[in-house]
Amino acid sequence: MAIVDILANVSELDPIRLACGSICLGLLAVLVYSSLNTSPFPVVNQKQGFEIKSSSAKRRFLSNAYNLIKSGLAKSNVFWIISDNGPKLALSPKYANEIRSHAALSFGGSIAREFHSNIRGFEPFKQGTTGDEIFQDAVRMRLTQSLGHVTQPLSEETQVALKAAWTDSEDWHDIALRSNILGLVAQLSSKVFLGDKICQNPDWLKITVDYTVDSFIAAQELRLWPWFLRPIMANFLPSCQKIRKELQQAKGIIDPVLEERRVTRQRAIDQGKTPERYVDALQWMEESAKGRPYDAAVAQISFSLAAIHTTSDMLSQVLLDLCDMPDVVSALRGEVITVIQEEGWKKTTLYKLKLMDSVLKESQRLKPIGIGTMRRLAAQNIGLSDGTVIPKGASVFVSCERMWDPKIYPAPEKFDAYRFLKLRETAGHETSAQSVSPSPEHMGFGLGKHACPGRFFAINEVKIALCHILLKYDFKLAEGYTPKPRKNGLSLNSDPFARISPFLYYPGLSIYNLYFHPLSKYPGPRLAAATPWWICLSYFQGNTPRKLLELHNRYGPIVRTSPDELSFIKPLQWKEIYGHKSSGEQQLTKDKKYHTGLGTVQNILNADRHYHAYIRKLMANGFSEKALREQEPILQKNIDLLVQRMHEVGQNGTAPVDVISWYNFVTFDFIGYLTFGESFDCLANSRIHQWIKVFFSLVRLMAFGQAIARLPYLLQLPATLWLIPKSVKSDAATHNQLNTVGSLSIPSTS
Repeated sequence: MAIVDILANVSELDPIRLACGSICLGLLAVLVYSSLNTSPFPVVNQKQGFEIKSSSAKRRFLSNAYNLIKSGLAKSNVFWIISDNGPKLALSPKYANEIRSHAALSFGGSIAREFHSNIRGFEPFKQGTTGDEIFQDAVRMRLTQSLGHVTQPLSEETQVALKAAWTDSEDWHDIALRSNILGLVAQLSSKVFLGDKICQNPDWLKITVDYTVDSFIAAQELRLWPWFLRPIMANFLPSCQKIRKELQQAKGIIDPVLEERRVTRQRAIDQGKTPERYVDALQWMEESAKGRPYDAAVAQISFSLAAIHTTSDMLSQVLLDLCDMPDVVSALRGEVITVIQEEGWKKTTLYKLKLMDSVLKESQRLKPIGIGTMRRLAAQNIGLSDGTVIPKGASVFVSCERMWDPKIYPAPEKFDAYRFLKLRETAGHETSAQSVSPSPEHMGFGLGKHACPGRFFAINEVKIALCHILLKYDFKLAEGYTPKPRKNGLSLNSDPFARISPFLYYPGLSIYNLYFHPLSKYPGPRLAAATPWWICLSYFQGNTPRKLLELHNRYGPIVRTSPDELSFIKPLQWKEIYGHKSSGEQQLTKDKKYHTGLGTVQNILNADRHYHAYIRKLMANGFSEKALREQEPILQKNIDLLVQRMHEVGQNGTAPVDVISWYNFVTFDFIGYLTFGESFDCLANSRIHQWIKVFFSLVRLMAFGQAIARLPYLLQLPATLWLIPKSVKSDAATHNQLNTVGSLSIPSTS
């Protein structure tokens, strides 16, 4: 670690000291490579023929590390491999338990050497690797303990994120899987780490995803330079400049939130109140730090980095695996439905998804995030039980070869979805066969003291996302595409260019709506919660208001009337929904399904806020006080005629009069003047005009349109053809014709 600390401060040295230091470190690098010649351990990719530099050996490592390690293990349990970051000592998995928690093997030292955590821009890689372990405590203690509280919020955020990214399209459509899943996991992780205020902030989500990708690129580019030049070159490489800028942007988002909390906390203390305690990573880090200094923005990027990289890779890979296994997808759906129906939606539900757990562990076995794990830096010479000595300063890793060993896993090249489910049912393996349980035979999450502390959260997050995807979507590989994992040294990532095609899966949608949908917590008929059929039927029957009143009398002021609709009845709720917002809050927009008849163009009834304002402005002159006064004679004439005609029909009070009909007559006569410049002459003829007759018929058509708009896309055309009465369709055609003739001089009808 002393050498690493020196390297971190190289850029601050004066030229003479810098030159001396560079020479010394250059000599040290030469000594390290020359020591390989005297080491008792073989080198699997040593320089060949006339190769002077190790560049070719490094290229062989980056492109073919798996086969190099396999050939090395066939000859020796310990061997050197020249990596892009210098020589590494590869160990057989037989040593995994022996070194898993060895005090002289530094995890932090390995990360510092591999990801330059002491160089500016790479600070997030330092979290959890230093002695104080603030970050590790926050993950192990606070995050793991909070899993029960975040299950429902994660589920709700998954619904929001998937609807935006995968859409509710009822047609097959291609998506770029890797970038899509990166965004999904970033949003879900931010929901837990930072809460509602930031988790949907597009700037924050972009920063977290970009830094996750860009930091690995920058780290690899920096490894191309000698150790002693890296702190200097980091100032000039565009990739390193980019991640420093991203950290500054992160700071610009996180710091104002912290300042707001500080002010709010102090205000509460001054008022003698208990300050609010937040359930997020900002609060966890503050509590874990116990007064020790730390950078909050760097810590949040560290949380995102740890969560996004491995979790998105796991979810991407398991989806690619499942694309070729429809029988497994069907079995997983069955398990989710059964468990959800028995347990409801809670933390323990995830534990009981045992087939899903087995699928995740098997997917990770076949394609872990890397082919070497337990990366450590030897702080001193370390003697192992068989006499092997790990030299001081050696970068060490353990091969994951046992994950593909036929002696441990029969037919290891085959994806067996039930492999770990069967093993879990075997005595003595009830716990070790679970996806969160690392072992020397399965080191997908590492092993020992530094096994991934966030694996419990990661597995829960993946399971929640999979539950939503399985019940809401069907999916397949994009036409003609065959995914291939990307091999890069010890890293083994899911295909970054993979594309899949999802579409809405209706058979599972009812269960999804009942248990996973954000509105699932609201009361109402189960048919209304599961499908749109309840509300559609009420529209077709024409008794929606009466049925809604019955539901409110039964269930209360808030009722779920369809999978994505609520009905409110209290005056205060109406004000909050339809009233003007204060404090800069955005007004709720109109639901596009409302006031939308079949084939209706955008109008003032269904317009959004901006278009509504535009129409209102166009019509403003017609409703000004001046215009209304100019129209007063016309209105007065109609009222006088109304009184006259009612006297005539009522025979001066001796015969009954249908007041509603006469009200409609005077109203529509006036509307005729305003709209068409001439009267419908309803008052004069004592009967309704044909235009008005078909207009009332259109109210029925609008109700049918409301119902059909809620049906699945594939059912909308058949419903339009078969469920709307011919008379209503005929009236709609007549109405359109009357609107285009330019005159109301058409015989009225009784």
